[in-house]
Amino acid sequence: MDVKVFYENISDYKTLEHISSETTYYRYFISEFLDDEKGLYLDCDLIVNGSLNILFELELGNNFVAACHDDLGINFHEVDEFNAGVLLINNRVWQKENIHSKAVEYSDKYMHQLPNCDQSVLNALFKDRWLKLSCNYNYLVGGEYLYRQTEQEKFILRKENDELPLILHFNTRYKPWLPIYDLPFREYYWFYYRLSWSEIIKQHK
Repeated sequence: MDVKVFYENISDYKTLEHISSETTYYRYFISEFLDDEKGLYLDCDLIVNGSLNILFELELGNNFVAACHDDLGINFHEVDEFNAGVLLINNRVWQKENIHSKAVEYSDKYMHQLPNCDQSVLNALFKDRWLKLSCNYNYLVGGEYLYRQTEQEKFILRKENDELPLILHFNTRYKPWLPIYDLPFREYYWFYYRLSWSEIIKQHK
């Protein structure tokens, strides 16, 4: 499904150095186009290393989303902030509570005060109504890199049993396609980047 989103004010919304497009705000409108009970939003700067079926088996109850904690998040309303790069969306609740309109209204009012743009908006709207996932489902590689650079080893995001996380998220401005050779998990990005289409198709036959 190819969906076009038009909202005249979005182009005026605040963006960040490493998120320079206003399309980040398009996630506000997911419930307008999705008919399913649940939807999975994934950022474009991540790698999925296995099946995501387990996420769709989660019971969301009255929570708006299931997401992972973002300890790099800067809180606007002193909330325990989740990272918006991976969101299991409770679509029925979004529709019932008219989230797209509330998100737009909140953005119009507070946009230039928000440290993390649309992530700050969703955290403010979903305060106390989000299900916390293990960092295995949204492992913040940029967070680990920053901690290592500042020698805050005790705060490094922990991998479960030192295994490869299911979802690697290259958040922050530290991207694997840049010449940052000590960036964790950088080799996984280049592995998938170098795959030919024939190799990819072969895996799904």
